[in-house]
Amino acid sequence: MLVPSNYVAQDPATWIINTGFVEYVLKNVFIQNLEKIDFEKSKRVYPNENRSRYASKKIFYVKLVNGESLWREWLLYSVSTNRLYCLQCMLFGSNVCVSKFIDGFNDWKHVERIGEHEKSTEHRENTKIYTLRSTVC
Repeated sequence: MLVPSNYVAQDPATWIINTGFVEYVLKNVFIQNLEKIDFEKSKRVYPNENRSRYASKKIFYVKLVNGESLWREWLLYSVSTNRLYCLQCMLFGSNVCVSKFIDGFNDWKHVERIGEHEKSTEHRENTKIYTLRSTVC
């Protein structure tokens, strides 16, 4: 299969993060097509609640106080692990950083943690680095 030169593998769980890969991501397009993802596969059973929960397209958007919805471009879904990852934290997070958004998040009962991650100091710093470096490339 021929892969376009500006294509980054769609599954973040399969990425091997190194300097070359980081530079490649900074220079190329990464778009995840949410319409093609089968979120049924993200099912988690919560026995204490006697119910199941799933990821959904809605978690990829944040609602602002003015009612506007913004796409969380940083939030990536892995079809191989059925988990969420943070693009910027995967690329620029420190080796000592322990984050569910680097290792993979799938606690659908506590999706508010996505917003908590988004507001975290480390995520903001990694986003700043990503933005600065991608504008230089």
